[in-house]
Formats: sequence, C-alpha cells, structure tokens
Amino acid sequence: YGARNPGLLLYKEELAEWENNPNINLVTTIDRPAEGWNKHVGFIPSITEQIAPSSVNTYAVVCGPPAMIKFTLPVLEKLNFPPERIYTSLEMRMKCGLGICGRCNIGTEYVCKDGPVFSMAQLKELPNVISRGSNILKRLLKESLAEVMNFANRSLSQAVGQTKLETEVKDLT
Repeated sequence: YGARNPGLLLYKEELAEWENNPNINLVTTIDRPAEGWNKHVGFIPSITEQIAPSSVNTYAVVCGPPAMIKFTLPVLEKLNFPPERIYTSLEMRMKCGLGICGRCNIGTEYVCKDGPVFSMAQLKELPNVISRGSNILKRLLKESLAEVMNFANRSLSQAVGQTKLETEVKDLT
C-alpha cells in the first residue's frame, strides 16, 4: 500500500491492524523520503519487484492512479502471479454508473454493472482490452485524452464561435 507521503495514507487504523495480523504481509511505501518514516520508500512497481512477494496462494489487488496500475500489472505477471489472482479496478471508465450511457462497455461487460473490479484473467477474455503486450490502461489513457480534446473543442467552439477548431485540435493530437 502506498501514497505520495505519510499524510496521504488512508485507513491508518486498519493498516495498523493488518500489520499486526500474522496472516497478512502488508508492505507500506511512500514515493519520497520523509522525516520519521522508517518503512519503504519508492514507487509501487519498483517496491513490488524489489520485495518480490510469493505468488503461491497469494492474491494481488491493484487500484490507484492509472500510471501506477499500468506499471504494476506487468511486475506481478513477471513474478508469476496467475492472471486469475491479479485484480484491478477500472472505475475510471465509468461515466453514468448505471449502464445507460455505454461509456464503460467492453464487449458484453459493463464496468459499472459487472465490475469495476476484474481479474486479469477476465480482462484477457474481453475484446481489445489486453492484446499483444498492450494493456487496458494504454487504451483508457488514449480514450481519456480524446474525451478531453472533444470537450475542449466543444467549449472553445461555443466560446469563440469558430467551426474550424476541430481540425486544429486534431492536429494537436
């Protein structure tokens, strides 16, 4: 479990309980050194690779910023975690949260209704999610950029009354 700094760690009481539970191996890290911090320092993917947790009878749950997820999932696969025991969250795909808008649709699945948590095994079965070494986050980041650019185009068109902004925005991407 990690955060940018100790002040951003959530669920501190629960984390303390988990640290004292002999059935849980909790590793806590922050991004950069901080005064009084005596645990791991570094980004989740590198700390995960450094610690190299055993994949035997272990589940990995990865949620957080898309960049962290993007770089952590391959580390877990490298450490021989089976896809059915790696779980990640795709809530950034959700828009309406009701399955109405279709924004979160991946094949026959709706992230808002069928997820948002999926195993890597499930993701590998979905169309255009994980293929030929790419991962879902690459696609999601690209979709997010397109959505931001579309919003900017609509906003600027309305604000200044220009119709050729669509071409200019496409040139930027």
